[in-house]
Amino acid sequence: MLVFVRFNSGPGVAVEVDAGSSVGELKALVAQQQGVPAGPLRLLFAGRELQDGDTLQASDLPEQSTVHVVLPRPHAGLRLQEKGAGQRLTRLDLHADRSGLAVALEASPASHSPAEDGEEGGGAECQTNGYRTFYVFCKSVCGAVRPGKLRVRCGACRQSTLTLSRGPSCWDDVLLPGRIHGVCQSEGCPGTVAEFYLKCALHPTAEEDVSVALPLFITNHREVACIACTDVLSPVLVFQCADRHVICLECFRGYCLTRLNDRQFIHHPLIGYSLPCAAGCPDSLIKELHHFRVLGNEQYMRYHGYGAEECLLQMGGVLCPRAGCGAGLIPQAPPTQRVECEKINGLGCGLVFCRDCKDEYHEGECHMAASCSGGAATQCFVVDEGALQRSRWELASRDTIRETTKPCPQCGVPVEKNGYRTFYVFCKSVCGAVRPGKLRVRCGACRQSTLTLSRGPSCWDDVLLPGRIHGVCQSEGCPGTVAEFYLKCALHPTAEEDVSVALPLFITNHREVACIACTDVLSPVLVFQCADRHVICLECFRGYCLTRLNDRQFIHHPLIGYSLPCAAGCPDSLIKELHHFRVLGNEQYMRYHGYGAEECLLQMGGVLCPRAGCGAGLIPQAPPTQRVECEKINGLGCGLVFCRDCKDEYHEGECHMAASCSGGAATQCFVVDEGALQRSRWELASRDTIRETTKPCPQCGVPVEKNGGCMHMVCPRTQCSSEWCWVCSVPWNRDCMANHWFG
Repeated sequence: MLVFVRFNSGPGVAVEVDAGSSVGELKALVAQQQGVPAGPLRLLFAGRELQDGDTLQASDLPEQSTVHVVLPRPHAGLRLQEKGAGQRLTRLDLHADRSGLAVALEASPASHSPAEDGEEGGGAECQTNGYRTFYVFCKSVCGAVRPGKLRVRCGACRQSTLTLSRGPSCWDDVLLPGRIHGVCQSEGCPGTVAEFYLKCALHPTAEEDVSVALPLFITNHREVACIACTDVLSPVLVFQCADRHVICLECFRGYCLTRLNDRQFIHHPLIGYSLPCAAGCPDSLIKELHHFRVLGNEQYMRYHGYGAEECLLQMGGVLCPRAGCGAGLIPQAPPTQRVECEKINGLGCGLVFCRDCKDEYHEGECHMAASCSGGAATQCFVVDEGALQRSRWELASRDTIRETTKPCPQCGVPVEKNGYRTFYVFCKSVCGAVRPGKLRVRCGACRQSTLTLSRGPSCWDDVLLPGRIHGVCQSEGCPGTVAEFYLKCALHPTAEEDVSVALPLFITNHREVACIACTDVLSPVLVFQCADRHVICLECFRGYCLTRLNDRQFIHHPLIGYSLPCAAGCPDSLIKELHHFRVLGNEQYMRYHGYGAEECLLQMGGVLCPRAGCGAGLIPQAPPTQRVECEKINGLGCGLVFCRDCKDEYHEGECHMAASCSGGAATQCFVVDEGALQRSRWELASRDTIRETTKPCPQCGVPVEKNGGCMHMVCPRTQCSSEWCWVCSVPWNRDCMANHWFG
């Protein structure tokens, strides 16, 4: 095995020894290299002096460890660590009981993990030890939660040559400075204060490569079930509530993401933006916010942004409403209705807006314009209340799971035998449409499909976010370990580089949930990400998108883009993956893209050139004036100089608004009789016509129209198809056949 030896805090020198060699043999080898006698040398590792008679393996000294060999200091011969020799930093459990006393994990050398306990242990042997007493967030290499190893150094010279007076007994001893003391063995160093730090145990680490401690993550060696999924998994997070509830990492990640999407984190003036126990226990806020690193880099940055915004709002501040700005502003005291986003040092956009309605600043009361988002969505896309209740994905799941699955005889998990299409994609190269897809994986380094996975993906985040799943690349010479997932169209042969766009909201409707709009059971369907998980079929979703597009009622979100909420108007349900709007077809999708770009421009305070055939987007110079010029630059622009207010050619003075036949003024150009206006309501006429010309199916209640033939009716709904009599409105029987089959 290879060990790095630092003699008197000098540079590390690689020494080749056997794993069964004794500490005395290693000291003799170092003494021979340095030309000094072996007897006085002291070999230090992880805050204690190793004894000559111990083997390297029994001393928890794994491959590529760094040890310090020092000469005895004058008047420093006292071996302080012997008072606590039973407590090794490599075998401490700081979570062992409620009193916080540390317990030494007495494992045999053969069963102990070098990766966990060694100074620079590799990851190949990390499965041998059942106890993972420390967990960290590895910032430099892994970018994820990993097993950790505890190390100590002198607080004065910052060398790992300090021998401890006693081992730490709780997390406060590790995290708070000055709690533990010892004697630094470096020549000339008077340091006595111990400084603890943690490293990632899954790969070799440099001296300065320090990881963030996550004290709430522990190995689940007590086999406590997760509070959410009820499975016994490891590692787990233990909430600091009175009952010490346990949650597994996947459920904790889901808990954090759900609360983040709903912006339900709690802002505490001392702790920050945090969460309590998932069971709602009092006084259980997580104090070490690095635990939320489990969200991944992208969501963790979003968490940071939300936390900063919440802190600002708690201080009485306000956020600039202009898209692309969002600057945090603290108005002067006393607060007024007028707020200006000042331009200072490249920050701010100069917008002057109303504090109450977030519109441009105005005098008097705010005019809250009705919009087609949120609860008002029902005015634009009407959804039947009964369908709203039936189209709940999770509600339908329970019965379906019971009917279509059987429990595994070993663990009891429901297992479904099916031929379902679990992925849908937009095939760009051949089909140009939504198609069933197939999931593939390749190595993130060499991009070859030669990677074997450590585990399969369990959710869409595992597929779409990089670095979530690891494995081993089998290509010769490739060190890649990161899995990269991609999807292809399943309906035709595909080349290696022919990758399709994932559509995670489209799924096979194997639970047979009715569409929220047409109430038919069709497949595939789109499942909105609202609380009720409403379902809509592809045709109705296309109609919903086209209706909103024609009325320009898509919603512009500064982070998501130009999107739509659930068709039932549920809050916080915007579609985040905009490729789902590919169902519109190429022509309408390009139109959607154009409207989105125009909306973004208008949100930024821009204006569109009114000349037919131009329509260039222009951002007038600050401060905005009435005169706008569509400059000709690089073949773009038409040179028109126009008025910003009336969009006519530029003029001095007030605008002359000519009567036009657009918008609300249409009645001035084409006069309609008020009585005809009331009679010509399509939906109003429909209700009377339906009542007069149809009869409801006695089985499901759907209106059925008889347009000829006999009195034997069949319900047109595929999931009903009941046979009944037009005259009696009862199920078809022998009396109907005998008395009035043909009238």
